[in-house]
Amino acid sequence: MQSAKPREETKKEVIESPSQSLASLQVIQQKIAPLILDVSSTAQPRINLLIPTIDLKYVFGGYITKFNFARHLAENGYNVRVIIVDHCDYNPNLWRHQLQAYQGLETFIDALELEYVFDRSESLEVSRQDVFIATTWWTAHIAHKAVTDLGNERFIYLIQEYGAFTFPMRTFASLADQTYGFPHYAIFSTELLRDYFSRNAIGVFARSRDVGDRDSISFQNAITSVGRLGVEDIANRTPKKLLFYSRPEAHAARNMFEMAILALSQSIKAGQFNGEWEFYGIGTVEASSNISLADGVSMQILPRQRQDAYREVLRAHDLGLSLMYTPHPSLVPIEMAAAGMLVVTNTYANKTKQALTSISSNIIAVRPTIDDVSLGLREAVASIQD
Repeated sequence: MQSAKPREETKKEVIESPSQSLASLQVIQQKIAPLILDVSSTAQPRINLLIPTIDLKYVFGGYITKFNFARHLAENGYNVRVIIVDHCDYNPNLWRHQLQAYQGLETFIDALELEYVFDRSESLEVSRQDVFIATTWWTAHIAHKAVTDLGNERFIYLIQEYGAFTFPMRTFASLADQTYGFPHYAIFSTELLRDYFSRNAIGVFARSRDVGDRDSISFQNAITSVGRLGVEDIANRTPKKLLFYSRPEAHAARNMFEMAILALSQSIKAGQFNGEWEFYGIGTVEASSNISLADGVSMQILPRQRQDAYREVLRAHDLGLSLMYTPHPSLVPIEMAAAGMLVVTNTYANKTKQALTSISSNIIAVRPTIDDVSLGLREAVASIQD
């Protein structure tokens, strides 16, 4: 009799699982659904930048890169169309107002054409000479099908991460990995990411390094400008403040929220934070909250900030903690370092300590373990008065 309830719970889980799988199936089908192209002999050729959505709640570094890429193309005389493929609250007037807070993007909405194609039953006017740029793995599926339908050779792939690493090892990861085998020209966010693809013979580097070098390029992402900072701005501040890049959402699992919290808690228990310290987290898209760390110390989690407010947050902190369990270095540690913070971040594959400290001597790169992150925090605290 005592085992009856566990058996019922197991049965219930089995019954619920197919419905969850069906929901995931529908999401995947919608995400990679092809565009219906209306080929016109009179249409002016366009560069079509495929993006998931526009929602200023989610405008992190990756989206700022996409928007600036489109803006630069338009400013250089190209006929640019941004195509939104996922569901969103389509409101260009609101976006125009919100983007006034983002340096360089004030005229983004008016500089190009916008098209919303979540409903794939509606056709999209194109010419045979249209170019497609993918900015995510699922838009790569869409771009590949579009150029194939037009009889063109390849699309352009803006690669800001090795997409398969952003998911558990299941269908999403496999579909993401597949896209690197599609014919494309690759634009990598940072040379570190390009080097990872080269070392592991992924994508354009699958045939050879020479082919990959020919069919790819890298760029350095713009970071949030914090203005001029001198010694007088950061010396002898009390209390000292730690800023943690806090991403507890499932889609941001590579930022290792749990490891950072465990390492912080371990450091506090070990008495590493001597003197008066305050702890803040930033980056979540959820509401403000508090997280208990250890020994009665808590961290205040701040919601996602507008760029101007984020700039002031960066300027006001002394120590940064930002993790990323992928080859991309992430922009946040670099922004923290630019604001004068000592920053603890983690190594991964070719993202070595040497590679990271060559970006800034303010970066303390450690192995992605609880103990090593805690040791990195101890080193940062010991050097905070330097």
